[in-house]
Amino acid sequence: MFFIGAGADEVTDDHEGYVAGRYRDGVRSDIWTDVSRCTSGTFTGYLPACECGWQGADRSATPAGYAACQRDWLDEHFAPTVAPQRRADLGTGFAATLTDADFDWGRGLNQLLTSHAWAVAGGGRLLDSATTWRS
Repeated sequence: MFFIGAGADEVTDDHEGYVAGRYRDGVRSDIWTDVSRCTSGTFTGYLPACECGWQGADRSATPAGYAACQRDWLDEHFAPTVAPQRRADLGTGFAATLTDADFDWGRGLNQLLTSHAWAVAGGGRLLDSATTWRS
C-alpha cells in the first residue's frame, strides 16, 4: 500500500504498508509475500504491517480480515504517525485530508512505479502486475 497523494516522497515511501500472514508456527510473512494469492489455510491470520517495522493486531485470514488490515495500517499507523509529521515538514504541500484516492491499494502498481524516477532510471524492472516481473 503506497501513499501517492500530494507530498508523496522518500519519507512516505519508507512507510509502505502491506498485509502480512501469520504462519502456524507464529512467524510473520514478509513484505514480498502476497498473502491474498496463497492457498487457503496457509496462514492462521493476517496482520497489518509497514516496512518501517510497525505492525498491528492479528485479523482473520479472510477477505474481510485482509481489508481490515489495509484499513488498520491507514487508520492506526499512517494517518496518525506519518501524515502529521509530513504536514509539519511540508505545510500545504502535503494532503490536507487523506482519502482512498491518496493510496495505491495494490491496483495500478505499474502506473505508480513508472511515475517514480528510481523505477525507470538505469533499466529498472517494472511490474506487469502485482506478481509478474519483466525487464
